[in-house]
Amino acid sequence: MPEKTNLSKRSLLFIFFLYGFTLTVLQIVYLRFFISIFYGNELTIGLFWFSWMLWTALGSYFFGRVRKVLEYLPSHHFLFGLVIPFTLLLMLFIRSRFLPVGSALPDFSTTIFTALVSLFLFGLLSGGLFPLYARLLNINTAQEIDTAGGQVYLWETAGSLVGGLLSGLVLIHFFHSTQIVVKVAILQFLLSFYFLSRTEKSRKSLIISIYFLIGFFALSSFLSSYQQRFKQLWRGMDIVEERSSPYSELVLTRLNHSFTLYQDGVPLFTIPDPQTAEETVHYALLLHDKPQTVLLIGGGFSGALFEILKHPTIRALHYVELDPEVIGIYKDFFPDNWRRLITDKRVAIHQTDGRNFLQHTRESFDLIITALPDPYTVQLNRFYSREFFALCKSRLQSGGILAFQVSASENYLNDAQKRYLKAIEQSFVPLFKNWGFLPGEKMQFFLIKDVHPPVVNSDSLIKRLRERRLETLFVQDYYIPFKLMPDRIRLFREAFEETQFPFYNSDYRPLAYYFDTILWAGKTSRILSGFLTRMFSVSFDGFLLIVFLPIFLGLGLSFFLRKRPLHSLAAVSGMFSIGFSVISLELLILLAFQVAHGYLYQQVAIFIALFMGGMAMGSYFSIRYSSTIYKSLQKLAIFVLAGVSLLSFLIGALLPFIGAMSHSQATFYFLAIVSGFCGGFSFPLFNRLYLSHKKDTSKSGIIYAWDLVGSLAGSILCSIILIPIYGLKLTGVFLGILNLIIGLFMAAVYWGKSDCGAGGE
Repeated sequence: MPEKTNLSKRSLLFIFFLYGFTLTVLQIVYLRFFISIFYGNELTIGLFWFSWMLWTALGSYFFGRVRKVLEYLPSHHFLFGLVIPFTLLLMLFIRSRFLPVGSALPDFSTTIFTALVSLFLFGLLSGGLFPLYARLLNINTAQEIDTAGGQVYLWETAGSLVGGLLSGLVLIHFFHSTQIVVKVAILQFLLSFYFLSRTEKSRKSLIISIYFLIGFFALSSFLSSYQQRFKQLWRGMDIVEERSSPYSELVLTRLNHSFTLYQDGVPLFTIPDPQTAEETVHYALLLHDKPQTVLLIGGGFSGALFEILKHPTIRALHYVELDPEVIGIYKDFFPDNWRRLITDKRVAIHQTDGRNFLQHTRESFDLIITALPDPYTVQLNRFYSREFFALCKSRLQSGGILAFQVSASENYLNDAQKRYLKAIEQSFVPLFKNWGFLPGEKMQFFLIKDVHPPVVNSDSLIKRLRERRLETLFVQDYYIPFKLMPDRIRLFREAFEETQFPFYNSDYRPLAYYFDTILWAGKTSRILSGFLTRMFSVSFDGFLLIVFLPIFLGLGLSFFLRKRPLHSLAAVSGMFSIGFSVISLELLILLAFQVAHGYLYQQVAIFIALFMGGMAMGSYFSIRYSSTIYKSLQKLAIFVLAGVSLLSFLIGALLPFIGAMSHSQATFYFLAIVSGFCGGFSFPLFNRLYLSHKKDTSKSGIIYAWDLVGSLAGSILCSIILIPIYGLKLTGVFLGILNLIIGLFMAAVYWGKSDCGAGGE
């Protein structure tokens, strides 16, 4: 006998809207927090997504078996409300328990362990809500379970659209992470009370009172524990300031008389740090006979700006800093230094992306110096690519110098370091025939435009150091000969020459990022480092064979042996392929936007909102019009896979050209909506195909789970393997082939058969 309810359809649809809103807001908050306390590169993000989607998919699968939905939902929402803040606390606890910030980079095992453990309960409970809601709507309105699932998906994505917009424009700007999760937890408690009031249970007031007291003490305990754990994370240092910016999480710490600003857990600069400040700029400046106009990208607040101004010939110094909160912290906590800078008429500070500034400035420079972290993210990789070096060359005057630095070693390079440095060298050698380097823990490169090779030797540097009467502590005449010992220079020069590596780093094939990831993995996990190294040696054709041969054989055997219902296998395979492709296309679009505009982190919530908006539109059109677009839903599903295949080929091939357009931002927004539309249109369609043969409503979460599993696989494979090793174009080819294979399998299963309602093989 069906469970009785007294819920209006309008109130249910609003609850489904709140479901999507909640998940998107928490997704953004958790991801930003996870990045801020771990090594925030794409591998870290991929591990987060892996855990998020894994547990969500399992939750969708298991909680679809609950029978008395309305009686169960109050407890589920209450537990969900308790889990939301403690998920944040658990991330912090595990990180602080294993390794404090500042002592060392977190290892791979700690990162994946934290992601899996902290998101376990959250993922199960959040994923379980989808089939519970679908069952509830099915019971309450007598809609078919496949139609009810489509309605939940539609309103969930609509809520996700609003959640993404509100997070990007308001929440992350004005509220701390703890404040946001507490508000969302309270919302879940209110939903728990609402569902409880609609049940036939006795003693509702007593249960609500108990829930209220437990929730109040839980949230109070969370806020107290969070502060203690946050201090434990930064043990050994005093926290001076903590700020959240559109780009990152910032923490200013003090140790004795030294201040360090951390950006997403990685040290950005330290004050005072005269050695870093001097070595970052003086060697490059001393190579130029008369530096007058200088551009510094990043690293200026460590003291490098003041070191540049010591050179008597400087007439104009442009400094580019992306994050306004970095400037704000420097201004608030080092007011004397800030006053010295802004009152010096030679100094101009620009709050923008470095590449964006170079693309639009009309200035030309004697020196361009980048003082940025290693390319440990795809965003930073674009400052070590062939395209960036070409852009810098176009902005240098004749005889101008581009100087940058990357992590290396004082006296020895292992194979991974050699390939890493060689990939960067291969990127600038065709553009700058004349270049030199300075070995060390930070290897400095000096690329000169249009003149004879740079004379990087101790005599010339010491001569100019004395001529300019520079007051320095570490760039001294007694220290320079040690840095430039002939044996050290020869050793590193031979390492470059003997390394056979014909590939170069580019915006759309970020090899420097990939090899930097190998270097990081090599410090903590030989297994992961070895796997990533071996994967690079696999050709694209070989990779296609490794991935698609098992899929092709498995689907082929299933078709000919027919040991499983083929309509079910076809539906879940199609949803897996769509989920894989849609998340991968989103990653491609985000990467290309990052390369073209450089401020993706600021707009990531906007992109999520546009993507979800496209999904909402796709879901709406699928629910309302899929039956009228084509009489056979089975054949429509095949055409959808063919369309996604074609879209994948086109996006992979055209994104680099779109990124080069002067006004490409709107095009990226449009592509985000289109890719979301494909995913939104597909879910109700494949859900109907799968459930049309199922009388058991406990299967309502299966397609949702396979959509998540596909997204999980796509996010991991694209961010770690496909995009870094093979680039955007071949990633698009991979996605196109995947959808073609699944489409051919569906055609073999469905083509020529009656519509899904017929129910036969």
